[in-house]
Amino acid sequence: MKRKNSFYVVLMLFLGIITLSVFNYGNRDLVLNNSSQIKRSAKKADEKEKIVLGVHGLNQDIFTFLTDQVNKKGDIKVELKVFDGNSLPAEGLQAGDLDVIIGNHKPWIETFNKENNADFVMLDDQFAYASQFGIYSTKHEKIEDIPDGAQILIPNDPTNMQRGLQFLEKLGFLTLNEPSGEFISLLDIKDNPKNFKFTEVEVSMIAGAYKDADAALGNTSVMQKAGIDPQSYIEEDGKSGDFPIGLVVHEKDKDSEWVKILLEELNSDEFKDKFNEIYQGSQVILEK
Repeated sequence: MKRKNSFYVVLMLFLGIITLSVFNYGNRDLVLNNSSQIKRSAKKADEKEKIVLGVHGLNQDIFTFLTDQVNKKGDIKVELKVFDGNSLPAEGLQAGDLDVIIGNHKPWIETFNKENNADFVMLDDQFAYASQFGIYSTKHEKIEDIPDGAQILIPNDPTNMQRGLQFLEKLGFLTLNEPSGEFISLLDIKDNPKNFKFTEVEVSMIAGAYKDADAALGNTSVMQKAGIDPQSYIEEDGKSGDFPIGLVVHEKDKDSEWVKILLEELNSDEFKDKFNEIYQGSQVILEK
């Protein structure tokens, strides 16, 4: 009887060990499967299959080239969206319709962040270019020829308006007060001895309107896109390096793999050669 009982005890222990092993093995598979799913989810969150790049119309040609080059290599799919308004790409990025933009300079982006509680980051330390800023006129060949009471077109956004007013002060046309707000505006003109009349114009529209004015302050890239010789300015401010233009993304995306892919292509010899071919010096790639 004792032997029989011992046999049953051993049998029960054996069955218990088998059951426990099967249970643990199943749990191990469950843990491994869950771990794999978590890893795949994390990878999927960082590695987009497609990104949407927003640019201004005046830069459409060069960023069409960039898009084509990236898509040929197949590491990621890029869709290009082109906008006419200066602020529209940034608004699209803020709304979540775009993943990345390029075309506005850094002071402009910093202003947009403050005014819209945005978290944009410009990666200008990894790639940047700049546009020159000058005074254009079809009526006057030299700065000193601009008459008293002249009508001057000036960009209506805060950073470019400040740049234009400081340029005119540097040339001796104006004296400016300290800014009453964050940026110098027309309200901060202290002395205007030539009694210039200023008209505020959206920066991308200046090329289409400047022939009707005595002079206009604007970017060389805008003038070139309108078919105007970008080097035909009568004076240039020499401050392009203070206004770099680079990729702009949300803070959370700045180290993403797809951002690295775009930066690699922007820094390629093929892209730089095409950039120089298109812009012919009206915009220049800045040294890192």
